Amino acid sequence: MTAHDHDRSGSGSIQHQQAAAGGSPPCNWQLSSYHHSHSPLRLHNDQIMAGSQDAARLKTVTPHANDVLLGKGNVINSHPGNRQFRLLVDSQRQTFSETSQKKVKRAIAVRIASEIERLEPPGRFLVEDHIRNRTEINNGSDDPDSNIHPSIAKKVWIVAEPAKALTKIMHRLRERGNEDSEVIPDQISKECGAGDITSAVDQVKHHSASNTEVGNSDMLHVQDVDGGPSLERVDLQVQPDSCSSDQLLFNDSSTNRDDTSIAGNLDSDSLSEYLKGFGLDFELDSESTPQIDHPPSHHLREYTLRQWVMLSKPDISFSATASLQSSVEVKKYMKSALLIALKLTECILEAEKDELNGHENPIPIESMAPENVLIRARVESGTGHLDESEEIIEFVWVMSFVGDNSATGEVMARLFAMGKVLYELFSTRELKMKDSTPSMISMSSMNLSNDARSVHRTQKKTHWRSVHSDDEVSNCVVSLASAGVPWSLCALVKNLLECKHVSFCEDDAYASFADLKADLQLMLDNPSCFLDNIQVSTVPRLEFPDKLFGRDDELLRLGESYKRHLSEKIISGAIISGRAGVGKTKLAMHMQKLTMQSNGYFLTAKFERNQSLKPLATISNLLGSLCETIFNGSSQSELKVIEDELTSAIGSHSILLEVVPNLKKLMPASVVCGDSAYSCVDSVLSMKYILGELMRVISSHSKPITLFIDDIQFADDASLQLVGNLILSAKRASTFFIICHRDDEVSIGGSFSSWLASASMFSLESIQLESITPEGVNNLIAETLHLSHRITRRLSYALHCKTRGNPLFLRQLLDSLTEQGFIYIDMNQHRWAWDLDKIMKLKISDSVVALLTKEIERLPSDLQYGLLVASCIGLCLAGPILCCLSKDLGYDLTDILRQVSQKGFMIEMAGSTMFCFAHDKIQEAVYGLMSEEQRRDNHMRFGLALCNHTLKNNAEDEELFFAAINQINLGGSGSVHDPSLNNVIAELNLKAGRRSIDLSDYNTAFKLFQHGISFLGDEKWTLQYQLSVALYDAVSGAAFVLNNLAAVRLYTDEVVTHARCFDDKLNCLCTATKAIASHRPDEAMDASFGILLQFGELPPRTMEEHELRSGIKNMIYILQTMSDDMICNMCENKDSRLRTLLNFYEWLSHYLLYFKPWLLGSVSLRMLEITLKAGLSPKSPLAFANFGAVLMSIGDVSGGCRLGKLALKLVEKKGSYQYKSSVISIVHDSIFWAIEPLHSIVESQLLGYKAGQQSGDVTIALKNLILSILNNYAAGQSLDTVEKSILDFISKIHGLEIFLASPVLLLSQITILREGLDAVQADNLPSENEILADPRAGAIISLAGKIYHLTRAFLFHEAENVVLKNIDISGAVAEHYHQVTPDILIGNFFEGLAYFQLARQSDCKESAKWIERGLSALTKMRGWSEHSLWNWENKMLLLEAESLFTQNISSARAESFYDDAIRSAHAHKFIHEEAIASELAGTFYHERGFHQKSYLYFVHSVQSYNKWGARAVAKRVQSDMICKFGSYIDQPVSSADESLDYLFATSPDSNKRQQFRS
Repeated sequence: MTAHDHDRSGSGSIQHQQAAAGGSPPCNWQLSSYHHSHSPLRLHNDQIMAGSQDAARLKTVTPHANDVLLGKGNVINSHPGNRQFRLLVDSQRQTFSETSQKKVKRAIAVRIASEIERLEPPGRFLVEDHIRNRTEINNGSDDPDSNIHPSIAKKVWIVAEPAKALTKIMHRLRERGNEDSEVIPDQISKECGAGDITSAVDQVKHHSASNTEVGNSDMLHVQDVDGGPSLERVDLQVQPDSCSSDQLLFNDSSTNRDDTSIAGNLDSDSLSEYLKGFGLDFELDSESTPQIDHPPSHHLREYTLRQWVMLSKPDISFSATASLQSSVEVKKYMKSALLIALKLTECILEAEKDELNGHENPIPIESMAPENVLIRARVESGTGHLDESEEIIEFVWVMSFVGDNSATGEVMARLFAMGKVLYELFSTRELKMKDSTPSMISMSSMNLSNDARSVHRTQKKTHWRSVHSDDEVSNCVVSLASAGVPWSLCALVKNLLECKHVSFCEDDAYASFADLKADLQLMLDNPSCFLDNIQVSTVPRLEFPDKLFGRDDELLRLGESYKRHLSEKIISGAIISGRAGVGKTKLAMHMQKLTMQSNGYFLTAKFERNQSLKPLATISNLLGSLCETIFNGSSQSELKVIEDELTSAIGSHSILLEVVPNLKKLMPASVVCGDSAYSCVDSVLSMKYILGELMRVISSHSKPITLFIDDIQFADDASLQLVGNLILSAKRASTFFIICHRDDEVSIGGSFSSWLASASMFSLESIQLESITPEGVNNLIAETLHLSHRITRRLSYALHCKTRGNPLFLRQLLDSLTEQGFIYIDMNQHRWAWDLDKIMKLKISDSVVALLTKEIERLPSDLQYGLLVASCIGLCLAGPILCCLSKDLGYDLTDILRQVSQKGFMIEMAGSTMFCFAHDKIQEAVYGLMSEEQRRDNHMRFGLALCNHTLKNNAEDEELFFAAINQINLGGSGSVHDPSLNNVIAELNLKAGRRSIDLSDYNTAFKLFQHGISFLGDEKWTLQYQLSVALYDAVSGAAFVLNNLAAVRLYTDEVVTHARCFDDKLNCLCTATKAIASHRPDEAMDASFGILLQFGELPPRTMEEHELRSGIKNMIYILQTMSDDMICNMCENKDSRLRTLLNFYEWLSHYLLYFKPWLLGSVSLRMLEITLKAGLSPKSPLAFANFGAVLMSIGDVSGGCRLGKLALKLVEKKGSYQYKSSVISIVHDSIFWAIEPLHSIVESQLLGYKAGQQSGDVTIALKNLILSILNNYAAGQSLDTVEKSILDFISKIHGLEIFLASPVLLLSQITILREGLDAVQADNLPSENEILADPRAGAIISLAGKIYHLTRAFLFHEAENVVLKNIDISGAVAEHYHQVTPDILIGNFFEGLAYFQLARQSDCKESAKWIERGLSALTKMRGWSEHSLWNWENKMLLLEAESLFTQNISSARAESFYDDAIRSAHAHKFIHEEAIASELAGTFYHERGFHQKSYLYFVHSVQSYNKWGARAVAKRVQSDMICKFGSYIDQPVSSADESLDYLFATSPDSNKRQQFRS
C-alpha cells in the first residue's frame, strides 16, 4: 500500500486506525509540543506512535499534485498543492483576522488541514529529508510523464510532523494584506461567504482548468517573508496541474458537513469539544504555538507583470510628453518599473549562473513573457490610508511550465525576449512584434564597394539586415517615445530588441544580461544622469559632474585618517601630492563634506606662482577667516576664555594684529602696534611663535577644524616656516590639515624640497595621486555624456591613451572635441554621440598647456585680451584691480571675464567681483601666448596704472599697493621709458620692503630691496646717494636675518667702497660683524673692537684696571643721587648715532658673556653712561640690568637688586618690550637669585622664555628655558623630572644651530648620578669631553664642567682624587671675573665640603691648607645667607658643622649645626642637600662611636638620595654602611627616639647658631 492509498470512512475522513493499546484513536493533527530547529522534523503521520524514537526509520513518500510542500524556493511555491493551499488560506483569512478567540483561530487552521487531507488523492504536508538522497532510497517515481517538477521529484520527502504543518497554516493565516491584492481572492470572497472553504475549493477547481489562468491569477507565496529566511535565488517554475477537475472536489463526507462558519456556529464549550474531537488540547496549544504578528501597516501583494502594469500605471495621458516629464506619478511608476526590470534581470542571471555550474536552466525562453513574470510587493502605510501607502518590490521571478518547450535559447534570443517584456513594462502597452530570426544573407545584399570609408572603418552590422526589421524596431522606439518614456529607456529597449538580429545587430545592442543589469542599476542609482532626458541647446556644452572618479582608495584613506584624527589625535592631517591636473584639489575638498558631518569648520587657502599680494597674505587671509569663524560660532563665555588664553600666550601688544586684523575680534582689548610702539628682536621668529600659539589656543577651544592649503610648492620661505609651525602647534588638537603640492621636478626644489623633507615630523598621512585608470576615465565620460559605460568604453579608451588619464587634460580635451564638433548631440537619438574614427586620427599635443593654448586662440580677441590681463596679475583678480585697470585700458574687464568664465576658463566667485582661473595651467597657457618683451611691457603698464591710482587717491589698500609694486618689478628697469620714474620706483620698493619687515616677511623684503637697487642704475652713488645708502643698509640687514652671509658681505663691501663717511658705513659694518660672529668668533671680536675705535670709543677693559674700577665707583655715586622716578622719567634718546652705538654695545655684551666675561664690566658701564647722558632708549633696560650684575659681582647686593628692579620696570615701557626676555635672563640669573628662592626664580625664567618667544628673541628665550632647568636641578627637583625637561628642550631646538653645551653637560651629570661613574651618554648626543673641548664652549661652559666634576667627586667619595685637588672654583671665578650666579655659589659650597673632607684625610700641614680654603667658602656662604636664608642657610649650616667637626671643636655645637642643616634643607625643599647633610652627620656620629644614631642618619640619607633620583649615590652610601655596620637593612623605625622625625618638628634656631659661632 502506497502513501497515496489512505482509507476513508464516512465523515471521519481524517481519522486513522485505532492505536494498539486501547487508547483513543490518535489523530493526524494531535498537537505535540512546539520545537524550533534548523532541520525539519521528519515525522510521517502514519508512524507517529507513542514511544517512537527512531527518526531514521521514517518512510519516504513521493509528492503528488495535492501535497503541500514545506520549504522555500520558487519551484516549491509554484507546486499545484501549494497554490491551492494558499487559495484555501486566503478564503479564511478575513474570518481568522476578525475573531479574537484563540480556539476559533486554531479551529480554522485545523479545518484547512482536514480539507487538504480530504482531497483525492489525500493531500499531505511534506518536508524534505536533507540526510538521505534519492539515489540511496530510490523508492520514488522518476516517471518522465509525472506532473511533478523534476527538481521536486529528485528530492527525498517525508510527511511533516502535524505541529509543524499546523504552524505553517497559522503563519499563512496571520499574514496580512493578501486578501485585497488579487482579482481571484476578491472573486472568491464575493462569490463565497467569508470562511466558506468548500466554495474556495470549488474556485481552486475552476482556476486550475488551464495553465494560463493559473499563471495569470494565482496568489503566490514566498516562504517566511516576514522575519524568516529570504530567497537565495529566484527561479520559480510552476508545474502544470495534471489533476482532473474532480480531483479537486471534496468527497461527499466533507460536503455534507455544515461547519463552514465555525466562529458563528460554536460557543466556547462546543468549540473546545470540536477541537478535542481532533485530538487538540487548547491550553497546551495556546502556550506552545508561537505567535507571529505582522505590523498592520504591511500588506503583501502578488501579481503578474501585466497585472502590475495595469494596476500601477499612472492615471495620466501617455501622449502628453510634457506633462510626463514633470509628473510625480510617472516618476514614481518609472522608478518601480526600473526596480522590477532590475530584479527580473537578476533572476535571469541567477538562472544563467546555475546553467554555467552544470545545472539545468529553469527558465525556458518561451516562459519569458509579461504574463509569466511574477511580482511580489510589500505595501507599507504609516497611517493605513491607501493614498499614503508605498509599494516596495521584493521579488520578481519567471513562472515556467513543464509542458512547455524547455529550450532556453541563446543569450541574444533571451535578450530579445527581455526587450519585449520591458517594452510592455515601460510603455504599459503590449508589444506586437514577430519573433523572427534573421534571414539568410544574399550576395546582392552585401556592400562590396572599396570606397575610402571601408579602408579605415568597419562596415556597420546594420547594413546586413533587412530594412523591414529595422523599421520594426524603430517603430517600437517611436512608440515608446510617444508614450513619454525617457530617451535612455527607449535606447535600452531598442538595444534589447536589436538582439533579434543576433550577429548583425547594432554596435550598441546588448551582449549579456550583466550589461543590462549594470545599465538598469545606473538608472536607479543616478536617474538625473542616466535616466532623465538631456537638455538640448543650440550650442551644446558638456557639464562635468562635480565628483571624483577613480579615487575610491584615496577617499577611503583620507576618511580613515580623519576618523583617527578625531578619535586618537595621532594624525595631524594629510599631504596630497601628484602632477598638475590629477585632482589633488578635488580630493582635498572631499574633506569639506567630512568636516561638515562632524559639525566642524572648513577653511581653504591657496598659494600662487609669483604671488602679487602683500607679504604673508595667504596665511593672513586663512587665519583671518578662522578668527571670523570662531567669533561667529562661539558664545560670549567661550570668547572670554579664548581672549584670556590668547592674551596670556601672545601678549596684548601682539605684532600678529598687523598681519591678522580679524584677531581683534577675539582679543578686543588688545592694541594694534605700529613700528614705533612695538619692535621685535626677530619678527620672523616672533610671528612663527605667535601664530603657533594662536593655532594652539583656538584648536583647544573649537569644534573640529580642517585647514586646506593648496599648491604649497608656490609658498615663500616665510610662509613655509609658518605653515610647518602651525601644524606642529596644533598637534594632538582638533585641527586637521590638508596640504597639496605638485611632485614634478620643477615644483620640488630649493627651500620647498627641504621643507618637504622635514614634513615627517608633522604626522601627516601621505597620499600620492597618479593619473586615473581607463576604468576611471570611462566613469567620468559616461556620467558626462549621460550614457552607459558599455557605450562609452571605446571612446574612453581612446581618450585615455591621448591624455594618459590626467583628469584636467581629459576635461579640456572633451571640451575641445565638443567645440570642434567631434562630440555632438544626435537629435535622432536625443543623446550625445561622437565620431570615433576622426577622434582617433586627431593629433593632440602631449601637453595640457599646448591644448589649452589652442583653445584660447579660438576665442574672440577681446576675450583673449581679458585673459591676457588676468594672467599678468595672477591667479585671481579682485574688484579694485579690475576697476582700476578697466579705466586705464578702456575695457570693461568685469564683463569680459564674466564671458570667459561662462566658457570655463575662469570662475566668478559668488558674492564678489573676483575672478579666478579654473586652474593655474590655464593661466600658464595664457601667459605663454605673450613674448618676453610683451610680458614685461604689460607688467609695467599695469603696475604703473595701479600705482598711480594708489598715489592719486592716497589709498591705504595694501593689497593694491603690493600688487602694483609686484607688477612694476616683473616689468623690470628695462621697461621704464621715463628715467625720472626710476627713483620713484626705487623709493616705492624701499617702502614696500620695510612694510614687509613689519609684517615679518624678510624674504619678500630682501627681494624688494634688490629690485629697488636695480632701478637706480650705475650712477646711483652719484645721483641717488642717500637712497642708495638706505637701500644697501636695508638689504644687508634682511640678508643677515635670512642667514645669507654671502649677500651680507657683497652689499657691505659695496657700501664700504662708496660711502662718504663712517656713519653711513656703520649699519652695514655692524651687520657684517654680527654675521661672522657665530662662525669666526675671533675675527668678529677684532672687527667689533675696530668699529668701536672708529666710533671714538675705547676698547673694553678688564676689572683689574684702575680706570674701570674708578668708573664703576663714580657710577654708583651718580645712581645714588638719582631716584627711581627720576630715572624712569628721563627724556628719550634721539641721537641716532648714539642709539646705534648702544645697540652695538648690547650685542657685544651678549657675545662677551660667553667668550670674554671679564670684559663685561667695561661694556656695561659704558652702556649706562650713554643712557644717562643721551636719555632713555629701547636698550636702556639692558644697560641697567647689566650694570646691576656687575655690582653683584663686586658684592654690592643692594645696589644690584635696585638696578635689577629698575630694569624690569623700564622694560615694560613703550618700545622696550622686545628686550623683556633678555632683562629677565640677566636680572634673575645674575641678581635676584641672591634674594629670592630658586624655585620662584624658575617661574620667572619661564616667563622670560615666553616673552622671548613672543618677541622673536629665540636665543635668549632658550637661554631662559635652560636656566630654569639648571635652577630646578640646583633646587633639588627630581632628577627624572629634570631629565625630561632637558629632553624636551633638545626636541624644541631640533633643526636650530644652537650649541648644546649646558643641557648636554647636565644630562651627563644626571646620568652619572643615577647609573654611576661608568654610565655612557646617549649615542645621538655629544659626550661631556667633546663639549668641553669644543672651541665654542667658552669660559662659562668650562666653569660649569668643573662644578659638575667637583660635585661628582664629592658625592662618590673621590676626595683624594687628583681631579678634586686641582679644581679651584673660586680661583676660576676670580681669574675671569665671572658674574656671580647660583651655580657658582653651589660650586663654592661643594668646594668647601670637599676641602673639609680633604683636611680630615691629610696630614697636619696639608690639613691646615684645606681648612683655610674651607673656611673661605664658609665665609662666602655666611655672607650670601644674610640675603637669602631660603637658598643658602642650609648650605651655610652644613659648612659650619663640617668646620667644627674637622677642627675637632665642640661636638655639641657640631651636632646642632648638622641637625639644623638637615631641618633647613628639608624645610626649603632641597632634598639632595638634605641627603648630603644626613650622610655627613652619619659619618660624624660614626667616628664618635654613636653607631646606632649614625645608622639612622645614613638610612635617612639613602632614602633622600633615592627620592632625589641619585640611585648610584644611594648605592654608594649603602656600600659604605655595609663596611661600617656589616649589613644594611632599609626598614622603617617605629620609635620616635630611633628616627629623625624629631628633626623636622622644629625649625633651626638662628639665635643658638649665632651663640655657637661666637
